[in-house]
This record gives sequence, C-alpha cells and structure tokens, in this order.
Amino acid sequence: MIELSFEGEAKQLPENWQEVKPHLLPVYLKKLFVEPETQQTYHELLRLSLGYSSRRWRRFCKVYFSDKLSEETHEHNAEILQFLLGRIAWMWSEPMKVKPFDFVRINGEIHLLPDPLLKTLTYGELTDAYIHMVAYVKQLEKGDKRLNLLLATICRPKPTDYAYQERFDWNGDEREPYNEHIAEKRAEAWEAVSFEKKIPILLYFVSVLKELMETYQIYDTEAETEGEEEYPGQGFIKNQHLLAEKQIFGTMKQTRQANAHDVLLFLEESKKDEDFQEKCRLEAEKHAKR
Repeated sequence: MIELSFEGEAKQLPENWQEVKPHLLPVYLKKLFVEPETQQTYHELLRLSLGYSSRRWRRFCKVYFSDKLSEETHEHNAEILQFLLGRIAWMWSEPMKVKPFDFVRINGEIHLLPDPLLKTLTYGELTDAYIHMVAYVKQLEKGDKRLNLLLATICRPKPTDYAYQERFDWNGDEREPYNEHIAEKRAEAWEAVSFEKKIPILLYFVSVLKELMETYQIYDTEAETEGEEEYPGQGFIKNQHLLAEKQIFGTMKQTRQANAHDVLLFLEESKKDEDFQEKCRLEAEKHAKR
C-alpha cells in the first residue's frame, strides 16, 4: 500500500490488484472493463481508492478547482491531482493477459485455467462465463456467488479418461468438456478458495475475454452506446437461437458446443455481408432519386 497524507488525513492507495479491497473489486472492474473510458472514470477510481463519498468528492473538486482560485493555485492543485492519479495508473498498465498460475487445487483436485488465447472455448462456455462475469461486476446478485460460478465455469479438472488426447474429436483442451450443471455444483467448492487466488484468475479472464471480443467486429459501436442489454448476455443468447434456427452449427446444444472463435467469425462475416447489402440498397435508392 502507498501511505500518504491527503487533506490532513492518513490515506492508503493500493499498489496492485491484490491490495484492492474485495468489496471494491466489482466496482473497479465495472469502471475499467464495462463502462466507457472517460476522464470521469479516472476520478471515480481515485475517489473510491481514497474512500471518499460522491458528495465529499464533489465538495473537494468545488473547493480545489473553483473559478475563483488563481491560475497558479489551479496549476498547483492540478499537479497534486495528477500525482494521485499516477499512483493508481497501474490499473490500466499492469499486465493481466498472462496466466497467473496454471491451476488451483480444491479439495485435492486440480482445476486448470483456460489458455490465454481462449482457443478451445466453446460458445456455450463463452456465453455463460460472460453472463456470470457481468452479473458479478454489476453485482446483480450481492456477494461472490456469480464470481464462484464464473471460476467453476472456466477452471476445470482434466478429463477422467486418461487417453483423452488420443480421441479423434479432442480439440486440444486440457480441461474436461464444459457442462453448466456440473459447474453449478462445483461453484460451492470455490467459496473456500481465498481471494488471493480468485482475484488474479478473474482479472486474467476479464482481460483475455475483452481482447477476444475486440478481435471480432460483430456489434456496431453506435448501437452499443444506445442502451445496455436488458439482461447480461442477451446478444449471445439471441445469436444462439438464431444460429440454431438456421442450423448453421446444428441444434441449440450443438451451437453451444461449437468453438467460440468459429461462431464469432461466422457472426462477423454475416455482419459484413449485411452491411454490404445495406450499402448497396442505400446507393440504389440514392441513384433512383436522381
């Protein structure tokens, strides 16, 4: 922790994710990975780190950045604020795409973490993991239930079949095939795992998931900013139904079992085709009006 004196009070600022207070972690992740990055985001993270209420922070800004202050005082206060923001800059720069460790041992059983590129992720696993992640960072269910469900979803033991690597349909995943019902039962065991283990896995997965979703251009940026989903994972679930209806990857079950990268690539190419057709339609209409 960084110890400092601010407005006559002794304060502590975290120097890494391990030092972030557990009850603040979902809020931090929401600000960093769910909400758009703005100047307000930086101020909110600093406010939370200093332990200020929204009301007290507004009063602080009003006093220290009032129009009545001299330009010299303004610059001095701005330097102090910049210094404080610099102390939490690690939140944006600290690497999180590297697997923190290979596995977690729970009741003597090894649970493997997913690979950094999420190469073997199924569309069903992606959907469920995303839903649990968003529900946790937004605290739609108070506490750590959704965090435990997320960890039970993405961290799994090796298959009981010791010859699994010799099977013709093995996809390279060292974890056993994903089953949402088994994950739900295993989530209870994750309650006993310390936050010192949970936090690095959560940050690692959020980071690689964000990179995965940015790889495929599926959603319009303008459409995303118009409004939030009615419920977490609405877009994923809707696409599951549409793909299953058209039998692109088979039934709903087969669609969930399909490789996430294959599904996302198909959705990206479909969007490109729709955009091209819409462009041609608009040009035809424009030409017809001449």
